[in-house]
Amino acid sequence: MEYRHVVQYYETDKMGITHHSNYIRWMEESRVDFLAKIGWPFERLEQQGFASPVTKLECKFVRPSTFADAIAIHTWVKDFDGVILTFEYKMEKQDGTVVFVGESKHCFVNLEGKPIRAYKACPEFCEELLKHKGENEMNKNDFAPTPPMGWNSYDYYNTAVNEEQVLANAAFMAEHLCQYGWEYVVVDIQWYAYDTGTEPEFQYIPFGRVEMDEYSRLIPCPDKFPSAEGGKGFGPLADRIHAMGLKFGIHIMRGIPREAAHRHGRIQGSEVTADRVADPSNNCFWNPDMYGVRTDLAASQAY
Repeated sequence: MEYRHVVQYYETDKMGITHHSNYIRWMEESRVDFLAKIGWPFERLEQQGFASPVTKLECKFVRPSTFADAIAIHTWVKDFDGVILTFEYKMEKQDGTVVFVGESKHCFVNLEGKPIRAYKACPEFCEELLKHKGENEMNKNDFAPTPPMGWNSYDYYNTAVNEEQVLANAAFMAEHLCQYGWEYVVVDIQWYAYDTGTEPEFQYIPFGRVEMDEYSRLIPCPDKFPSAEGGKGFGPLADRIHAMGLKFGIHIMRGIPREAAHRHGRIQGSEVTADRVADPSNNCFWNPDMYGVRTDLAASQAY
């Protein structure tokens, strides 16, 4: 069954997207609505002498939603054995974009809180639930008719791909593969690094030089991506790929560049420098480029 909720301003966070805690409330709203529509609102359940508390929640946040989005929440009975009731939920925006899928499990207790068997306590309620089992059940094929299809630079060029090579592969895809659903062009790791591929002993040169802007943010290495010169970033390259009818993406490492921390680099919107934000004990064992960030600092959020 479908329940609708319009995202309110107070439900969004500082980034302007819906805070994740709200989806759990919406699960309950839609569940209450579901029970009312099948003729068993909470009041009737309590009059029959039992309740159905939540014992487990599973949540998957698929895409963000924002203020004023109209969210359609589909709720159905996934499973029911008379002891444990499982509801499933799918939430989507008006354009059909799925933003959330989830599941809640419920037991049954009497009004004193003692476990009971629902079949014994109220067989009419159980029969009604089973009529709706599997209604609107999700099918994995509903999410995408094909897997995401595209090209990733790492698969052939490792860390050393350059702009000319990216454009050549994109042009081939646009001409020969786009009509069959191939659409993604992804520049993988170390697009920001100098001298990649020059030291056969290392895939990632230890503490190598990386390109950053004035606020310690990684930007494309101009030796490999000349159109990024002058602070243009990936904008010009992305524009050319979009003009081919394709989509453009990049690989991003979490954290803050080690080089920024060692230089005491600036952070936009903060007086705190990169060395104070960096957590040297939090690093990636296979890649030397980044430190983790201290999540307890406002400057980390600014970065």
